[in-house]
Amino acid sequence: NPPRKAAAALFALLVVMFAVLWLSQIIPAMRTRVPPQANTIFVLDLSFFLPLLAIEATLLVRGATLGDALAIPLLLKVGTLGLSVLIGTLLAPLFGLPLNPGEVLVYAVMGLGPLLLTVFFLTTLAVRPREVSVPQPRTRQAA
Repeated sequence: NPPRKAAAALFALLVVMFAVLWLSQIIPAMRTRVPPQANTIFVLDLSFFLPLLAIEATLLVRGATLGDALAIPLLLKVGTLGLSVLIGTLLAPLFGLPLNPGEVLVYAVMGLGPLLLTVFFLTTLAVRPREVSVPQPRTRQAA
């Protein structure tokens, strides 16, 4: 069996982490009426991507076929995004920015966890061909 529960837990964890992270920036900005930087990512994540991850986590827990089909592309998307942001965060000191260990941990989980689970998904999923019924030729009856 593919690691459905582990992937579902990772997706749920990412939903909670990013919802808390984004709302912790949005709510103070609403109070001060000063828009936060990179505010377009909040709209995309909160309206599309985080709900998609929550739905996918639910599908995986239920063992739905659609959950299995969407797991690998979503794991790859989250993993490659997390890995690229992790690399950017690790390179921040080269540009005079501080290295935040909390961010490094979050992006490491977001980047390396999904890529590892992708390998497990790919090695455990089995594709079963559908049975196709072949029509039998009609025989002529003697008159």
